[in-house]
Amino acid sequence: MSNDNVPERIKQADSRLAHITRANDTWEEVGDRLEEDWAQLRTLIEYYESQWGADMEQYPLAPYGVLSEDGVWNEMGRFYEAMKEIRDVSTRIVREYEGDYEGDA
Repeated sequence: MSNDNVPERIKQADSRLAHITRANDTWEEVGDRLEEDWAQLRTLIEYYESQWGADMEQYPLAPYGVLSEDGVWNEMGRFYEAMKEIRDVSTRIVREYEGDYEGDA
């Protein structure tokens, strides 16, 4: 049978399967990536809460983003907000997958 005779729904479903196969290759590594990124941020927060202020005063003209007034703080906030968004979306998706979600799909 040629591809011309195959219903469009099969072609679309096959395209979706290819998409989710590629996506799953990425998603399987997300946990490790988040752990690595959190370890980096946690260490950066420790620096920010201890030595950062003194370094900023001692090297005010040093061309490093970490010594900017808001650089670390902003990235801490972005990471936190991203983690909350990931939590919310993944919780909704798991509930939908399990058939327990009663909100809008």
